[in-house]
Amino acid sequence: MAKLTFGQEAIQNIINQGRIEAGITNIIKCI
Repeated sequence: MAKLTFGQEAIQNIINQGRIEAGITNIIKCI
């Protein structure tokens, strides 16, 4: 596993958070 700098880790967390929110939105739309 590559060692991420603090900045890269923060960006990755933001991207992951966005994906989670998009996934939740899609689930809600399907209900």
